[in-house]
Amino acid sequence: MKLIMVLAVAVSIILGCVHRPNIYAPRRTPSAEHQAAKTTAACLGCHDVGKFPHHDRDDDCFSCHKLCKGC
Repeated sequence: MKLIMVLAVAVSIILGCVHRPNIYAPRRTPSAEHQAAKTTAACLGCHDVGKFPHHDRDDDCFSCHKLCKGC
């Protein structure tokens, strides 16, 4: 019984860490350009992802980079 509980907790922690949004990702400033951007293609019009580590052209920008409210 203890082994099952330990395994369940371990799986929950691992899945929680893998699927959690990046809380330390920079937020988008509430400028007109950022508010109008609704697709990754709109982000790539201004930002060169080649300059940022761990970023690919097919990544979803909005999954990590949320619009900052109250900046």
